[in-house]
Amino acid sequence: MIKFKLSYKIFFSFFATSLVIVGLMIFILKYYVSDSFSTYINKIELDSFDTIAQSLESHYQKRRNWNDFQNDHAAWQQLLRSTIGAGGMGTHFQPGQGNKQRKYRQRRMSGLSTDPASENSMHQKGSMMGLGRRLTLLDKQKTPFLDLENNISIEDYLLKPLRLNNEVIGWLGYKKATQLTNPLDITFLKSQTQILYFTGAGILILAAIFSFLLSRHLLQPIKMLIRGTKNIASRKFDARIIVNTRDEFYDLAEQFNQMSQTLESYEDLRKQWFSDISHELGTPLSILRGEIEALQDGIRLPSNENLESLHFEVNHISKIVNDLRELSLAETGAMQLDKSPIAPVDILQKNILFFTNEFNSKSLKIINHLNNNDYIINGDEQRLHQVFNNLLENNLKYTNQPGSVIFESESDHQNLIITIRDSGPGVPDDAIDSLFDRLYRVDTSRNRKTGGSGLGLAICKYIIINHQGEISASNFKNGLQIKISLPLISTPKSKNNYA
Repeated sequence: MIKFKLSYKIFFSFFATSLVIVGLMIFILKYYVSDSFSTYINKIELDSFDTIAQSLESHYQKRRNWNDFQNDHAAWQQLLRSTIGAGGMGTHFQPGQGNKQRKYRQRRMSGLSTDPASENSMHQKGSMMGLGRRLTLLDKQKTPFLDLENNISIEDYLLKPLRLNNEVIGWLGYKKATQLTNPLDITFLKSQTQILYFTGAGILILAAIFSFLLSRHLLQPIKMLIRGTKNIASRKFDARIIVNTRDEFYDLAEQFNQMSQTLESYEDLRKQWFSDISHELGTPLSILRGEIEALQDGIRLPSNENLESLHFEVNHISKIVNDLRELSLAETGAMQLDKSPIAPVDILQKNILFFTNEFNSKSLKIINHLNNNDYIINGDEQRLHQVFNNLLENNLKYTNQPGSVIFESESDHQNLIITIRDSGPGVPDDAIDSLFDRLYRVDTSRNRKTGGSGLGLAICKYIIINHQGEISASNFKNGLQIKISLPLISTPKSKNNYA
């Protein structure tokens, strides 16, 4: 199958449209020019018979009727011959007629002289007979005195009124010419037709040039878009296209640039992801391999302390792998939630109780302002326990000692709002928006003593989102504040009652 480029299709579409329009224009103009010119010639010729009209008016003034011409073609021919012989047809003009019109009529009718000495007398006699057949006389009711030719009606005649004392006494009829016979007329019409053809050809050439330029102009943004998509396919996500128009192509270019920018950011995140994963898994694996090799070489003995160190590194690797699996399920929407009516405040109270000893050992004071546990939501108890457990672990790792952690809950009648606020330190303002990104840590050195792979808060975000809730972070005074909002299905029966 033949493949045509879009540029060819656009060019031929515009050119074909122009060709049809020009063709119709030439056809219509040629038809109307020919028809109008024939009508004009007939009227000019009819107007040139003023002398004959005057002769007929004089005849009627003398006889007071047209009886002399009643189906008498000889008398009609005699009147025409005598009129032309006496004054010449076309030599009598109205005062308003111009020189060009008079000269034109004289040239057209100059062959109708009755001088027998003329070289063209035979031709002139034939012309007189032809003129007699084309001219006819009608009374004032437009009834012909002379028999018309077969299949010829009065509608085929142009009529010139004959008047006496401003009263119509009859009509001089001139049969319309169906085609031009005068060489001057034919030459003029041919010249006009040639002008139409040349004009049409010029318009088509201009249309072809315009179609070519327009097709190139319209395809320029598409060509840029093709180059951009090829760059994207080659993983060159920094590709951008610039369109100077303010139309749909501009909108398409803007969407493409946004897409490429998003892909570029995703590519950066992917590279960062692999780098972080390699670092997170590489560090404990290197330590684990070193300790095992030390045991194999007899440098270290298989004591309980050394085995405990190995066990710690294995658990650390297992936790990273489990967190990665959890995050992958959450991001793909495959995380399973066993939802039922639960009380999140009650779950958080249990987590606080579990971590109380560790908080006390690190001189961190728990300030519990949580309401009674009758805020009910539709959620997964184990997943919310995972969220609160991760947040409390972060408080233990990052809150300065001595310090405090405040727990609050409230309701706006539609959502349960839980706030966890520590006494510091906070995080840099430019890091707030990235806290819930996967593998993000404020401590870029990734100190193993403070632990964490940067996956916990990302998992918390997806768990809360899957509960149709929201989680956010902000600096509050000198510390960090985490706020969780969950949609309620039942509001508490009692007002604030701090524990």
